Amino acid sequence: MQLRFKSWLTCEQGAFRYQNEDSAYMEDNLSRWTNRDAQGPGFWAVFDGIGGNAGGEVAAEESKIAIKCVLEKLLPKIGKVWTVPDAITAAVQAAVASVQSFRHQYHNLGTTIALLVWCDGKLFRAHLGDSRIYRLRGATLTQLTKDHWLGQGLSKCIGGSDPDKRDPYDDHDVPEIAEIDVQAGDRFLLTTDGVNLPNEQLCQLLAAAADPEEATDTIVQASLLNGSKDNVTAVAVFVSAATQ
Repeated sequence: MQLRFKSWLTCEQGAFRYQNEDSAYMEDNLSRWTNRDAQGPGFWAVFDGIGGNAGGEVAAEESKIAIKCVLEKLLPKIGKVWTVPDAITAAVQAAVASVQSFRHQYHNLGTTIALLVWCDGKLFRAHLGDSRIYRLRGATLTQLTKDHWLGQGLSKCIGGSDPDKRDPYDDHDVPEIAEIDVQAGDRFLLTTDGVNLPNEQLCQLLAAAADPEEATDTIVQASLLNGSKDNVTAVAVFVSAATQ
């Protein structure tokens, strides 16, 4: 069965932060420029600049730009030279390099990432940090990622430390990548940690939404009403069967 993807994102600064250190991106179909009737590669991501670090906003935005540029270049070549995990790894490496280029201006800048990639009939997830990916299938909401926490801080992220002082075996910026099952009717949700709702409420709001825009808007607003003290970002991706 051919699948179609439709998405939306909502990103709010909130009332407690003086700037927005979150960022997000959505691309439902890279083939739309050449063949509007074909479902091509797509990718969706959220980024959360590390809170308290002056360069968090820079890290999130620079990572988004790097990820977008690399995936747009490599995903159309999947199956020839590259695999999807290869492309994701290359994109994250480019983001790491971009973020580290600012380390002399900002101390320990960094960002999380949660990423979904659709290509060649397969869906992959990747993440670093505590930004999350959920899948709603029927009435069941499943968290597909595990937060990367160690003690009081993130154990994995893009950037976040001086590469010249790191252990050569340090893998804190190596993404966790996995292929995930997908079928028509699934609804995916990517969030930064400003989304502070219990899973039961997330499930209800995601299931009740008429479209991805309603889903992200209601989830972000509900998080703000619930007292979120962080920037709040959500990306919703609805999957449907392609019409002939």
